[in-house]
Amino acid sequence: NQYIPFIQSDVPINPGNSGGPLFNMRGQVVGINDQIYTNDGGYMGLSFSIPIDTAMRAVHAFERHQKVKFGWLGVEIQSVTPQMAQAMHLPEPVGALIAQVMPSSPAAKAGIKSGEVIVAYDHRPIYNVSTLPPLVGDTPPGRIVPIGILDHGKPRTLQVQVGEMPQKMLMTADQQSIDIRRLGVRVGTLGPKEQQKLGVDHGVLIQSVYPGPASFIGLRSGMAILSINQLRVTSPEQLAQLVKSLPANTPISMRIRNHHGSIFVVITLPTR
Repeated sequence: NQYIPFIQSDVPINPGNSGGPLFNMRGQVVGINDQIYTNDGGYMGLSFSIPIDTAMRAVHAFERHQKVKFGWLGVEIQSVTPQMAQAMHLPEPVGALIAQVMPSSPAAKAGIKSGEVIVAYDHRPIYNVSTLPPLVGDTPPGRIVPIGILDHGKPRTLQVQVGEMPQKMLMTADQQSIDIRRLGVRVGTLGPKEQQKLGVDHGVLIQSVYPGPASFIGLRSGMAILSINQLRVTSPEQLAQLVKSLPANTPISMRIRNHHGSIFVVITLPTR
């Protein structure tokens, strides 16, 4: 998810290869292969691996019989557009614009306010909005880090004690996506933005497609699954349970939504 700083590579990650090592030219393990985004369901696409330092944090926590902890600031952020930079008297459109600060969060306690822009975190520059979450998530809770802020173009530095991400947010992140091998897709939660973009109020988002029934009938990442076997789809977990209970080698209707509209397709599932 957004708190894991994935390594992008061009190694082929076929179904079943997730969890394998990503090596550098010296034979050192630098990452754990996790997922691939592909348009045709094959191994040709963008591969992503979890950095070994992030993976080893989990290993060390398990060795100590502790849970894995992620850092947390308690802010909602957005991109800084050129128009926004001009309106807010910023020298250039960089950084992460703070849209909201959660009450009693580490950011609120440090004096960070909405409308300010984070341009540096722990002496590392923040060029865009996607740079910040992995750095924060990888910070051990309790550590004090300097954060560079621009307030209407005026710079200042705050010392912020990073908190621990609430368990509720971790559970939400864990439930964002799930592999449904029998269907041949990886699906995720269809958030409010995706629902508004597609004009629906339920369903799940197809994040990737690999060889299987879904790729055979032409399903692609970015589509939404609204129903299967005339049953309304509401979450990735619910879809996985529905697919598990459906009969094999039998034509099954599925309602799909893309940017052009909704269509019904017919899919045939294997035995298991």
